[in-house]
Amino acid sequence: MSAEVKYIFSTLESKDLKLDANMINLPRSGSDNYHAIVANVSRDNNFYSAIYYTYNHGKPSQTSPTKLTTLNKSKFEIHPYPLPREHDRYTSSKEYKFKVSFDGKPTQVKVQLQTLNGTIVDLQSDEQGMLTFMLPNDFADVKMHRRQNMPSYFILAAQTQKEGSRYSTTLSAPYHVNPTDYWQSVTYGLITLIMGVV
Repeated sequence: MSAEVKYIFSTLESKDLKLDANMINLPRSGSDNYHAIVANVSRDNNFYSAIYYTYNHGKPSQTSPTKLTTLNKSKFEIHPYPLPREHDRYTSSKEYKFKVSFDGKPTQVKVQLQTLNGTIVDLQSDEQGMLTFMLPNDFADVKMHRRQNMPSYFILAAQTQKEGSRYSTTLSAPYHVNPTDYWQSVTYGLITLIMGVV
């Protein structure tokens, strides 16, 4: 079995990471924006990859996150299309797009969405590799303030067979409670804004 874990900076530089008791220490990149943690494992004719994006603060990288997400980090991969912007984040009851590729080319494949809150949804990418879905509102015991609610995590998982080999890939990310489902109202917000102007 061979395994490698890489930390790819927003500048597209990368560093190999070493596992220490199944833990990894992330080096400082010195740059802001999204970074990617990528694990690739192969055993016999089975290939596994797992990708996680994390946002760092630091010196402006001057590089678009799209360059990081479209970079081929493994042979079989699920790409965010795009990642949430700096002051945004994945949120329940909102629709998001992803793209599935094999060897850098779009691929049509079954994808499963799982959340740590217990939701499981079977999905399918189209001929262009595109996948569109709404993150579920599956939070329990929601508090009426954003900071009082911890995020959960979702995982997108896919498998495919090519040339006698099996490929598996996952993309995981945190997602948050949508305030408009509970304590924020867009309608009331607009009314308040209009009254303030008047």
